[in-house]
This record gives sequence, structure tokens and C-alpha cells, in this order.
Amino acid sequence: MKVSIIPSDKTIIVDGQALTFDYDIDPTIHAIQWDGDSGEIEYNDDGIANEQFTDSTLVDTLVSAYEDEVERLEAEAQATAQATAQAVIDEAEALEAAKTYADHRRARYADELPMGDQFDAILKGFNQLRFDGQDLPADLDEVIGIWLGIKSAIPKEGSH
Repeated sequence: MKVSIIPSDKTIIVDGQALTFDYDIDPTIHAIQWDGDSGEIEYNDDGIANEQFTDSTLVDTLVSAYEDEVERLEAEAQATAQATAQAVIDEAEALEAAKTYADHRRARYADELPMGDQFDAILKGFNQLRFDGQDLPADLDEVIGIWLGIKSAIPKEGSH
């Protein structure tokens, strides 16, 4: 595992994955590099030479803090996602609950009885009344004439 620790940026990089968060470290340290077996501590003070080390205790402690922060962020993200999903569900349920009988009826009519089918059935009924000899208002008679003209010009498939 390769680790870079940059205290001034509050950044720890583990195997190429950077994370910035608050952690405690000696303020005289500028950076720590760890390659899995050994490492180097660089100090802020130019008068202090870089220090080579093989005891991973300091790095292990900081990597543990890094892993805890990753878990915390993942849990936070999951909680946010769950809260967002629940808010969407709650809003959908609230919208559904707010619907009146008229809203439900209108939706069902639209699904099961489209306006075009309703008008077609009504015009067929009035056209039958016309065939049976009943006088219809002129406007309705004109609408039926236009309707029959369209049906004649554009017949249903297979009704030739």
C-alpha cells in the first residue's frame, strides 16, 4: 500500500485515492511518503533533515483515520440517498392522496375511454338517428357529414 500524507492540505492519499479531512499530526511534519515497507518524513523546518523509517505505526494510525472517514462519507452518502428516495416516495404518495374523485375518474377515462372513441360512439349514435329519419340540428348534421367524409377518405386498415 502506497500512502502520501500532506498535513498542510489535510490530505491523505492511499493507493492513489485522495481524501481531504481533519486529522491530528505533528505540526512540524510537511509530508510523509510510505511505499508499503519503508517511508520518509519531510519536515517543515529546513534545518531538520528528512527522516527514513520502517515502523509503520504512524502511517497505520493515519490510514485507519482515512478508512474511518471513507466509511463515514459512504454512510452519509447512503443516508442522503435514502432520504432523497424517501422524499420522492412521500411526495408521490402526497400527490396521489391529494387527488379527488374527479382526478381519479379523469385518469381512468383517459386510460380506458379515450376522447376519440367517445366522440366516435356519439357520432355513430347520432348518425343512426339520422338514418332512422330523425331530424338533427344543422350544426350536428354538418359535423356528422365532415366525420363521415374523413372516415371515407381514411378507412380503417382491412375494411376496403
